Amino acid sequence: MAKARKVKEIRLSMPNRVGLLSEITTAVANAKVNINAICAYALENNAFFNLITGSNAKAKKALAPWVSG
Repeated sequence: MAKARKVKEIRLSMPNRVGLLSEITTAVANAKVNINAICAYALENNAFFNLITGSNAKAKKALAPWVSG
């Protein structure tokens, strides 16, 4: 039987551009963090990312250039 568990996700939104998904996932991978689930989509000129990771603290640190910049 399937089991559900409660997790927290990281949400990002920013102006969309070519290659952004690759940059985001590469940054998380280079921080040695597993991405357990991802939802990424574009709406008009904005990109939206929802990530569930093995370590949200490490992922947030790796994604700091996109969040603060």
